[in-house]
Amino acid sequence: MQVRVCRYSDVAGVSETYLVEVWQELYEAINNVIDNVTIADLVNRRQK
Repeated sequence: MQVRVCRYSDVAGVSETYLVEVWQELYEAINNVIDNVTIADLVNRRQK
């Protein structure tokens, strides 16, 4: 069974493999930010 990642990938001319790679990179980038923000960072941002 083939799972379609994006129903518009054929129209956009973008391969689904490329889309999966982009989403994986976004996931990793977001997790990197989340993993490196402390509660103290959030408090300091709130106080500014």
